[in-house]
Amino acid sequence: MGRDTPSNGDGLVAVEQAVRAVEPGALLVEPRLLRRVIKKHYHLGGLGLAVPHDRCLALGREELLAIVGPERLGPAARDLPATAILLQRPAVDGSEDAAARALTALWRVLFHSRVHVELQRRLQDGSLTDAAIRGRVHRIGQTEFDEIRLVLRQDNHLLPPYGDRTTYVEFAALYLELRRFDPRALTKFFPTLDDLEQVDAVLEQDVDAEA
Repeated sequence: MGRDTPSNGDGLVAVEQAVRAVEPGALLVEPRLLRRVIKKHYHLGGLGLAVPHDRCLALGREELLAIVGPERLGPAARDLPATAILLQRPAVDGSEDAAARALTALWRVLFHSRVHVELQRRLQDGSLTDAAIRGRVHRIGQTEFDEIRLVLRQDNHLLPPYGDRTTYVEFAALYLELRRFDPRALTKFFPTLDDLEQVDAVLEQDVDAEA
């Protein structure tokens, strides 16, 4: 099954219902539609499938509907909350095992997206300021943070602009995702971080990951 081939059937319906029950703003969409929304929202040019951060995207409902008409999003678009979370629709062949694997993968990406939503909320309401972010960077280490930015860009995780704000938000989302779902991968992604407890303490100021 190709990357852009949507799946149908009872298994996918059950997966979608489970995700929406936990996160009403979540929409499972075709990968190519998600890439299109990312390109439009961030004014990215170029052709092909190489789009940064193409597993998920959190954005305002009105911003989403200005890019994609509700008919493309299906019935779920009618009752979206103020913030929508777009997730790649998985391939589910109808078996219970496939649905379970898809749902596990989606929990991980949804967790990542919720960190984005929380940090964007804090940036918008002023509880996370540029000065506070500079303080977080200082505690992590400027050299380490510059290396984090480079890794995020090289691995196609970071969306523009590439300043400290966007880097900090994406780092927090990816770090906390790995911390909980694949902790052994942390040192592979971020080899310069040798004090993970310090990083945990920094991020805990902004995100209640357990919640």
